[in-house]
Amino acid sequence: MPPEDEPARGIVHFPSKYTVPETLQRLEAVVTSHGLTVFARIDFGGDAAKAGLQMRPTQLLIFGNPQSGTPVMIASPSISKTGMGYRMSWSKISQGSAA
Repeated sequence: MPPEDEPARGIVHFPSKYTVPETLQRLEAVVTSHGLTVFARIDFGGDAAKAGLQMRPTQLLIFGNPQSGTPVMIASPSISKTGMGYRMSWSKISQGSAA
């Protein structure tokens, strides 16, 4: 899918002056300070390296509020694909970027 289609699907890119780990660490601090739960932090780049593959630094933070999210997911399980808080950060040539 072409990047120009991403805004129409709700994907917004924000440049970050921090590295990928720093960007997600800062985001995680904001998320938890607002009472949200961090369910997972996935390091795709690190996992690729463990498999002997090269990939730019890429991490995914999954967060939400179980108190309000669980009833929604019970009513409509497919909402978990789009309704939870997902933020991904990856490295461009010399800077982090987040979507």
